[in-house]
This record gives sequence, structure tokens and C-alpha cells, in this order.
Amino acid sequence: MCGIAGIIAPDQPASGLAEAVRAATASMAHRGPGGEGFFQRDRVWLGHRYLPIIDPPHGHQPMHRGDRLTLVFNGEIYNAAALRDELRGRGSEFETRTDTEVLLAAYEAWGLDCLPRLRGMFAFALADWQAGELHLVRDPLGIKPLVYFEGRGLLAFASEITALRQIPQVRAADELDLEALDDYLRLLYIPGPRTIFKSIRKLPPAHLTTIDV
Repeated sequence: MCGIAGIIAPDQPASGLAEAVRAATASMAHRGPGGEGFFQRDRVWLGHRYLPIIDPPHGHQPMHRGDRLTLVFNGEIYNAAALRDELRGRGSEFETRTDTEVLLAAYEAWGLDCLPRLRGMFAFALADWQAGELHLVRDPLGIKPLVYFEGRGLLAFASEITALRQIPQVRAADELDLEALDDYLRLLYIPGPRTIFKSIRKLPPAHLTTIDV
């Protein structure tokens, strides 16, 4: 279990955004006791909390693939070994044994067509700097969480609502979703994409959203 967070802010002053992502990431220390990492480029800020499992010395994130791709990833790709062998056959080279690097290489080889090839549980944000896009992706069953906020000149995302609410612009938009509250009282859970807050939504299982950065 890792934790991811980030902000894309094309129309928002940059002041304080790095600190907001650091606060969001720090609030998820329980998800990743192995350390934290940050990266900023253009108008994108990314944060990650790391739980070392596969190739611990080399699994820290955000992870990059050359100058084109940057990834923050929470989850596990069960067929990473098979994908690595296939990608090596196509000429891809690897520096680690991590499934994170396999995911980056798969996107480099196949673009978004890599997604149906993945077997596992995952939520991730992948920045394609060459295309000027950031992709948010959630696994088919929605095992790994991913929530987001859009408004006030930015889009923010995180693995947890508590982390997302460390960002001042998100917290300032607090308003309870009474329909979601009614769902919780009747069902003892809140069906997606709603959350208890009107301004925060869950990315549904098996979904991808692409943001122009």
C-alpha cells in the first residue's frame, strides 16, 4: 500500500502548491513508511509515499522514463514479470525489478493501449510530458482508491480524502453532499462517484481521465 497525491494547476498561482502536495503526502505516512518523494514540472506537482515490497532500494517514486514520462503508482501489477519479458523482446531495457518501471515501459511501448494488458490492482497518475497530458487511472475492480477535486483553477487528486483536504483550495470548498449522507445512513457506504463532500469525487473503477497540462 502506497499513497499518491498531486495538483495540476494551469490557472492558479504556484505559490503554496508545492507545500500543499507535501502536506497531502505527509498525511499518508501510514500508507508508506518507506519514505516520500516529490516532483514538479511545468504546472504539475506530484507526491508519493512508498511502501517497499518489490526491489525496495530502487522503487522510490515519482519514477521517470527518460525525460518523457513520470509516474506515481499505488498497487501491484501481477503479470509484471511476463510483461517485462515481452517488452524486453521489443527492445525495452530495465534498471530495476519493480512493477512501476514495467508500467512505464508498457506505456512507452503501447501508450494507453497498455491498460487492458495490466493484471492487478492499481491507481496511478502518469504524466506524458511529450503529449502534454496527465492520465489518472484506476483498476477494473476499484480495489485501490483514487479521489479528486476539480475547481478553483486546479485539479487535485490523492489516495485518500483526508490527504486531499490538506490542500487549502479543497478545504475551502467544503460542503456536505446530503444525498451521499442519505446513502450512507441507508446503505452504510457511499456509492461512487460520490463522497461525503460535494466537491470531492471518486474516480470510478476501470476508468481513465486525461488532463491537458
